[in-house]
Amino acid sequence: VDLIRAVAAVNAKIVVAMSSGQVVVVEDFVDSVPAILWMGYPGPFGGKALAEIIAGEVNPSGRMTSATPRLASDWVPDGITLEPWKSAEIAYPYSHGFKHMWGAGIPPRYPIGWGLSYTIFSFNEPTLRSGASELDLILRVKVTNSGQRVGRETVQVYVTCQNCQQKRQPILLVGFGSVELGMGETQEVAVDLSAREFAVYDSASEKWLLEQASYTVLVGPNALADNLKGVEYSVDE
Repeated sequence: VDLIRAVAAVNAKIVVAMSSGQVVVVEDFVDSVPAILWMGYPGPFGGKALAEIIAGEVNPSGRMTSATPRLASDWVPDGITLEPWKSAEIAYPYSHGFKHMWGAGIPPRYPIGWGLSYTIFSFNEPTLRSGASELDLILRVKVTNSGQRVGRETVQVYVTCQNCQQKRQPILLVGFGSVELGMGETQEVAVDLSAREFAVYDSASEKWLLEQASYTVLVGPNALADNLKGVEYSVDE
């Protein structure tokens, strides 16, 4: 962190390239640099990929597989240790990470699914229709590339339920799709879903339960609430 700050103090045009499979809190330097490139575990050709992205030869299209919290303590509920190896007993929370943060209303630095591009995408209002069987669903949404570069966008679909009675995760990722768009191009993306993914396990009956309730199916480029558009789906019986 000290090295990043020292370099940023003398050169404003720097990119912090991070190679990590873990969640990394970036609050100590995120406001000091113009760009952060998270590479995950890129393998032996990671250097070539990094050079091509920085040089502008490749338009980045990767997406974050976890939310990035502003504080490490945001990642888990109160009372859950971040250093379980120091405790004789380990408590496992029902929710952690982006699900816990969504349910607790904790804003992340970057939501799950986050990823920037050298172009700009926008989403129209989604539609939800029945598929081949009763619980099969098809979500459709038009995506537009309004920028000056060819680019690839990932359409992410989440579900929440405000009036469900069973204990459940606050939000679930239930599907995704991908589309490559030229400059000014619009395409409709169809994502196949199953309402079975909305079910929760009922320990009393030892069965999966799809509650009679109203579910909100959310679609967008990532799991930031302001970037998501919703459509309702009801289970009546």
